[in-house]
Amino acid sequence: MESPGAFDPETTPFIKEVVSFLLFNKSIKDLVHALKYKNMPWVGEFMGEWMGIFIQNKFDNPLIIPVPLHKVKKRERGYNQSERIAAGLVKVTNWEMDEEILLRTIYTQTQTKMNKEERMENMESVFICSPGEDKERTILLLDDIYTTGSTVISAAKILSEAGYVDIRVVTVATPLFMGDQR
Repeated sequence: MESPGAFDPETTPFIKEVVSFLLFNKSIKDLVHALKYKNMPWVGEFMGEWMGIFIQNKFDNPLIIPVPLHKVKKRERGYNQSERIAAGLVKVTNWEMDEEILLRTIYTQTQTKMNKEERMENMESVFICSPGEDKERTILLLDDIYTTGSTVISAAKILSEAGYVDIRVVTVATPLFMGDQR
């Protein structure tokens, strides 16, 4: 478990920590592709269960918020891959998950071919946050891959603006860990 190389705490002070479990390689790419595009939600649940084994003692009863998909994309795919990963994490840890606090209101194009600036612009103002009760509770914002951070930064910013003070990001994988010189 390490922080992604793209994470810069100075430009995102509203995110306390980013943890990615794996280095994004061909095998992980194939698993994530199966989860997202081959109708294999069980792959996400497996990833979440595996993550839960390693993370269950790191946090004290956080609230898991999976990064939401736009309702059209969720309908097309049939499920939200981040929710499937979160479901596996919940199965192991018994932590609470909330899929209603954070909503995606704008349909965005896939970011796989975009550079960092294009990704940040693509994710600008796409989320809204409904008020929650416990703003002091640790939030685990969960996503599949941390590349440039544009998705989770946009989501975390909205959560922060809504008053949440302890926002942490957890992802399955990242292409580059801190200190990695590739």
